Amino acid sequence: MATVIVIVSILLLPFLRTCIFGHDAKERERDSIHLSLL
Repeated sequence: MATVIVIVSILLLPFLRTCIFGHDAKERERDSIHLSLL
């Protein structure tokens, strides 16, 4: 159960960050790297 929460939070954090701070190329690059690590 805990692993599901961790995965969801990892997936949602980049999305929330782009919503709050807008689309940043460096942020998007780092987010795609995080997703590829999964």
